[in-house]
Amino acid sequence: MTTPDIDPALFRDAMSRLAASVNIITTELDGTRRGCTATAVCSLSDTPASLIVCLNRGSSTGQLIQASGIVGVNLCDSADNDTAALFASKADDKFRPGMWDEGVVTGAPLLRSAVAGFEGRVVEAKAFGSHIIFIVEIVAVTVADQARAPLLYLNRAFGAFAAH
Repeated sequence: MTTPDIDPALFRDAMSRLAASVNIITTELDGTRRGCTATAVCSLSDTPASLIVCLNRGSSTGQLIQASGIVGVNLCDSADNDTAALFASKADDKFRPGMWDEGVVTGAPLLRSAVAGFEGRVVEAKAFGSHIIFIVEIVAVTVADQARAPLLYLNRAFGAFAAH
């Protein structure tokens, strides 16, 4: 079976119109922390509790996840747009003091302001195209007050969702 050649710029433009939750993906190994902003995160199953996390192959966060086997998924609050922008950058010093806790099971960094936080262990990693697909079994979950709105990404900008 052959597939048509799709212009990558056209594909990215079309995908920019897909609203997605903003997450900060974190990991830790021997005192080294890494993190990045990602929207390619989705639920896989509730039994066992698991997520799919997709990161660019060149991501230093993805490389450390492969070495550590642990993942923190932090669902950003609508007020976390500056933090999400920081983690989307190439800055070295992303983990600001006072904003992070250590996960109780894996030690993965968890954002205190997150709407929800997930600690997980990688059960499978599969390279596909420019990305690595991580299947993550969740070992701990924290959930904030439901009144908080998640941060979304749409049309290459951060925003909030307001239920009607």
